[in-house]
Amino acid sequence: MKENTDLITNMTEEEFDSLVERLAEVKATDDGRVRRTVYAYAAKKAKRQRRTRFLRRAVAAGVAAALLTGVSVVWFNVMRRTGVEGSEFAPASSYAMLITDTGGSFELSDRDTTIVAGGANMVIRNGELIFGEGSAAHGAAEGNTQNRIVVPRGGIYTVWLPDSTKVILNSDSELAFPSAFADGERAVTLRGEGYFEVARDTRRPFTVDAGDDVNIRVLGTKFNVQAYADIPQTQVTLVEGSVGVRCKEADVTLEPDQQALFDRVSGSFFVSPVADAAVATAWTRGYFDFEAAPLGVIIKSLEKWYDADISAEGIDLDALGIFSLRMSRRGDIVPVLNTLHDITGLNYRMDGRTIYLSF
Repeated sequence: MKENTDLITNMTEEEFDSLVERLAEVKATDDGRVRRTVYAYAAKKAKRQRRTRFLRRAVAAGVAAALLTGVSVVWFNVMRRTGVEGSEFAPASSYAMLITDTGGSFELSDRDTTIVAGGANMVIRNGELIFGEGSAAHGAAEGNTQNRIVVPRGGIYTVWLPDSTKVILNSDSELAFPSAFADGERAVTLRGEGYFEVARDTRRPFTVDAGDDVNIRVLGTKFNVQAYADIPQTQVTLVEGSVGVRCKEADVTLEPDQQALFDRVSGSFFVSPVADAAVATAWTRGYFDFEAAPLGVIIKSLEKWYDADISAEGIDLDALGIFSLRMSRRGDIVPVLNTLHDITGLNYRMDGRTIYLSF
């Protein structure tokens, strides 16, 4: 069993994309309430054209009830299901808005262009905004403007800040920063989710205000921050280097493959190890990768990525269990919904931009 799991875990993305069979390991325990963790792996290839026809091959494992015997390993044959032709729910694309405090508003896409705003020069190259190119990145110049990159639902965008720090913003996210960083500190504000590759500068720490009194301070490192207002937990996951995380009166220092978590409902703040920090950044490589996630969190992620409204009226999604799921998010939402149906039994119906879930 371990050998099979390791085989899948260590696959390259190319191998994963070409996978047509998958191993599902199902674990369930009865501790007075049903808890389920489903390990499901899905693979697909899709070419999106004006008239898209989906062919989906996936295997999924579901748990019907708590298993009194402890652990069970389940193998399934390959299933094929035809998706809905012409679904409106295409995956997110490279799109955002740049808004300056001087009233400027600029649409950002994957089209190469040059933008001049508030005395700062920017270029869009290969679908990425390179900020401050051609202007000084050090020292807050007179007339230094504050900027916001706003990524809507159904969007994703990469920005290079004036200090050459790279930030990838997930759907429904916002990053605020100046057109030139001050001499003593490089301060930004994040709402939503962002992956940071911070340019090293020992003289000017890089700080991220993630809301809810959660602040991150680094010199140069790689980390992911998830801080959505509609998801009750703020997570900071370290990929490389070292970061300090302050939450209210608590200060911690993370090492690689550690995660700081603040739960707004309980008020708890703690640090825990993660098996692989790459899980937290899978979205930057085109994958959904959830580990022991409540179904409600998974649904919210789908709403953001596909710009969909998903209604589950009368259903307590989180009561259905926790799930670990990995599959591509480069294609239409239909294969994702089919996989969720396989592992939860939930049916779905589309009506315009709304998807209704039911049993």
